[in-house]
Amino acid sequence: MKVYTIRDIAKRAGVGISTVSRALNNRPDVGEETRQKVLHIVEQLGYAPNANAKNLKQRASGLSAIIVRGRRNSFLTGIAEQMTDFGWEMGQKYLIEFIDEEGHELDIASRLVAEKKLEGIFFLGSEVVGRKDGVEQLGIPAVFVTVDASAIRAPGISSVSVDNRASGRLAVEHLIGCGHRKIAVMGGRTGTGDGIGLRFQGAADALEAHGLKLDRYTACPFNLEGAYRSALELIEQGRDFTALFTMSDVMAIGAMRALNEAGFHVPGDVSVMGFDGIEMASFTQPPLATIRQPAEEFAKAGVELMLRLLDDPEDTEYRIVEGRLVEGGSVRAI
Repeated sequence: MKVYTIRDIAKRAGVGISTVSRALNNRPDVGEETRQKVLHIVEQLGYAPNANAKNLKQRASGLSAIIVRGRRNSFLTGIAEQMTDFGWEMGQKYLIEFIDEEGHELDIASRLVAEKKLEGIFFLGSEVVGRKDGVEQLGIPAVFVTVDASAIRAPGISSVSVDNRASGRLAVEHLIGCGHRKIAVMGGRTGTGDGIGLRFQGAADALEAHGLKLDRYTACPFNLEGAYRSALELIEQGRDFTALFTMSDVMAIGAMRALNEAGFHVPGDVSVMGFDGIEMASFTQPPLATIRQPAEEFAKAGVELMLRLLDDPEDTEYRIVEGRLVEGGSVRAI
């Protein structure tokens, strides 16, 4: 006998998974006709939540946690806030926990699971390489947002992310297409398989494809002050570069200030390319060229993927979306 899932109900009703969830939770923002249609299909198919998920919910508090890596990472913070809004609309409760960039999210997750009796957990800006056992040991559904978790591939784990390697390559290809050959890069953990490591690899791919080397690199935290200081160090090293690719818009904004203070005009002397597409990027002077990540899509997808896992831990998905190049005044052709 087939066991139906919330995805099956949504498909038959011709609505989204979130709409089904709102209907089942008797939310007021679902039309009565749609609600009755969903409930009719539920009755027709004999739908019931997955037994394991049902037992888990009985033990849990109805609360999920969002762990954000980076206390001052405005891009991730914005996604977390949108997730809480979307979750509330679907009858879900989320708490947000911030950790430092070098923090151990699995330790924090384990503590929260024990203290709060969580039914699910989200990881934003996390690292997945070598984390399969640790995530599985949490014993609850986990969704990685902004990080591809396909390397884990286990029941109860899903993810949604941009194609970081392709997007990193797109950013540097844009600079190369504008005539730049001396390109510096500012970023974070280069040796990992997380999103930042993949952006670094994408940048290296683009340079290598054009016979160039990534020999102008500096590590940098994801905050304005850290980016400002890292850019000053890069300038003080006397390395000659005409373009700078930073792995976040916040980094780019901090770097632009350092460049201006050091007497470099953006983009006259140095072109600057960011990554993320935060709102502030369009208000810099000049407006920042960047790779825009679909933050709202991430937030919605993360919540829906969690709903599916809570309904059926086998209903996993590792969704990849494309980053979009936003040409801005901070990059010029030479």
